Amino acid sequence: MKSAVLQTHVTPERHTADNLAEGLRSATESWGILEKVTACVHDNASNVTLANNEYLDWDSSPCYAHTLQLAINDGFKLKPIHHIVAGASRLVSHFHHSTGALSLIQVDQTLPDHRLIQYCRTRWNSIYDMFDRLLEQRWAVAALGCCCGSFGPKCHNSVRR
Repeated sequence: MKSAVLQTHVTPERHTADNLAEGLRSATESWGILEKVTACVHDNASNVTLANNEYLDWDSSPCYAHTLQLAINDGFKLKPIHHIVAGASRLVSHFHHSTGALSLIQVDQTLPDHRLIQYCRTRWNSIYDMFDRLLEQRWAVAALGCCCGSFGPKCHNSVRR
């Protein structure tokens, strides 16, 4: 599957179906493809659906990836999953504010000098990336937790040489 971006355009006015349709019409006219467009793939917003169906007479096709991401985000709201993801995210956040200790342990343990990856709700696979990196760096993270019994400020002082 291939895709291309023909044009990007700032839309300072309200994102009503009428305004969006006019922007899409203008873009397709400027490229000489207005009569060739039969469908538009987009997020699930009702204003874009209305712009396609009512104003442009294009088939409105919600993006499968976007729809899947919305369903996944709903699954992450389940309490046990949310609890685990939130805990891992707090751990990663801690190391984003103080990378020195992690780097020292990585050198000592001959681990790759990789930063931990923070989960981003709108980015594909970011939870997977976060847990994958935590798994890769688990021994360094565990060593920092063990050396001081917590991940507080005193932990970093005990690791410094």
